[in-house]
Amino acid sequence: MAEKFRIEVLGEASNLDLTMFPDWDAHPLQADFGDRLYRAVMGDAHKSHHFALIGADGPLILVRCTSGQEKISFYGMPLVLACRRALEDKTRRAVLAAVLDHLHDLAKSQGISEILVQGGSLPDPTILDCLCIDRQAKGGAQNFALMDLSLEVDALRRDIRDSYRSLINWGGRQIRMEQVNRSNPNRQFFERYVQFHGVVSGGKRDSRDYWRIYWDEIVAGRAELSLGWLAGDQLVSGTLVVEAGQTAYYASGVYDRDEFDKPLGHFPLWQAILRAKERGLRWFDLGELFAYCEGSDKERNIAFFKRGFTSRRSSRLVWSLKV
Repeated sequence: MAEKFRIEVLGEASNLDLTMFPDWDAHPLQADFGDRLYRAVMGDAHKSHHFALIGADGPLILVRCTSGQEKISFYGMPLVLACRRALEDKTRRAVLAAVLDHLHDLAKSQGISEILVQGGSLPDPTILDCLCIDRQAKGGAQNFALMDLSLEVDALRRDIRDSYRSLINWGGRQIRMEQVNRSNPNRQFFERYVQFHGVVSGGKRDSRDYWRIYWDEIVAGRAELSLGWLAGDQLVSGTLVVEAGQTAYYASGVYDRDEFDKPLGHFPLWQAILRAKERGLRWFDLGELFAYCEGSDKERNIAFFKRGFTSRRSSRLVWSLKV
């Protein structure tokens, strides 16, 4: 690594002005929430190596980084290299190259032969994309259903699949919604959702640490749980949305399997989208759209459901660098 740069390990108590690094907390899954959630889920399967690249005038790039499952990645997801705001192109190229060198050395020290790095959005290659190409990286793409919440509500509604509009209207008449958020931190409702999630998922129980992370986000005002009820006290839907930066992420949606003859999912998700817009967020990420050969029947059905809420797609480059 060039002598003008050095690597500094990032601990939980690192004192940094994170507003200077817009990509550091741009998406919940790649922010502090994702770090805590995946650590709770994966435990010792990944080892943390979060670091900053430091120059003469302070930090230049921040990276959340783990080793595990024979990759340098972020818990199996591509690394986000969060550059400091307003770097000149020449400086940006130099510091990105220095970070890629460090990741290469880290991989060698861990006996790992692959590094996953998130590139730019298609179609225009970024400086990082060009550096990866020059290092003979293999490129791929991740595809997402991403809603632009800066549009007017009527425009968002027109973009919904035609058949969904009547299903949303049905839910608006039949499903009573309750929100659990910072303004209404109803722990009893939250615990009922946890139990409901376990029943719908066939008895699978996530750890208490897992659910505590979601509860902490709700109390901090970075997440909202929406519960849907049919007549009386029949809980039939739960929708969890987590936020970071300008993005709301559709983290979880569960529905009563005994009532699958009814359109339980459409109105709760539509309402969650509108509530995110009201909170001033710019994007609503419905999640990744997996290729046909990569997903199960269930995942393909979920992807079909998500695609119906917007015709907008987002593709992001992913680079695999061999060591």
